[in-house]
Amino acid sequence: MDKYSKGRNKPISPRGAIYNLSDNAHIDRTKVVKGVAEPRKCIIKARNTKGEVSIYRFLDRKSAKWDNSKWVSDLNKWRSQIFRRVFKRDPNFVKNPTRAKWSEEEVTYLSDLIKKRAGKTQSRLTKSDWEKISKKHNERWNGVTVPKGAKLMKGDLARGDQLVGERTTTAIQALFERIPGLKSAVNDLTKDEISSDSEMDLIDKVDSEDPDDADESGSESHGGSVKHNLEDSSDDEVDGQRPAANPTGGVLIAA
Repeated sequence: MDKYSKGRNKPISPRGAIYNLSDNAHIDRTKVVKGVAEPRKCIIKARNTKGEVSIYRFLDRKSAKWDNSKWVSDLNKWRSQIFRRVFKRDPNFVKNPTRAKWSEEEVTYLSDLIKKRAGKTQSRLTKSDWEKISKKHNERWNGVTVPKGAKLMKGDLARGDQLVGERTTTAIQALFERIPGLKSAVNDLTKDEISSDSEMDLIDKVDSEDPDDADESGSESHGGSVKHNLEDSSDDEVDGQRPAANPTGGVLIAA
């Protein structure tokens, strides 16, 4: 019996259903990090090739303990198990994915977006400003494929195609601190000088991870193919690993 299910041998998706990663670009499969609250990772919505959606919910999500090592470990184990079972028939499935590295084009877009916001507010960027920047960035970049050979932020080239997932506000702020000349450029556009520890304290503490391992989002003019995140209005859900009783139909739109 699975510790996250309420019964034995519960199927986790409709019989015969096939789920492909290409139809589920909205899913962030990276691990949860201790100390970083990411409630959205307690729920997984997967769309199969017929357009049906199954929703999986971590049973212990209501007693979230983001600073507790065991709780975070249990959540990551549950997520990994769901991904292995749901995408097992997709030949492109990799058990332990790495985050897409920041491409030069994506970093340029993000830099322009931050400077545009700073110029508009004419003051120190607030928590709300960073959230708006993140939302705009993700609306455009989430699901974009960075092709093999594309120039990356650090100057090297992408060794293979990379699918960009959702970038968190924390990750975007972490990158802001590392883009050469960006902070000074933003300071020139605002009345208040931005210090390295100013608005960073208003949201989740920035990870010490490499910015290439962090999430990010969109570009106004990108040549790649963008698969937009779709929210399903169905009330169907799966607790632990149980599938929706009546999966809703739908079509994944690609721009």
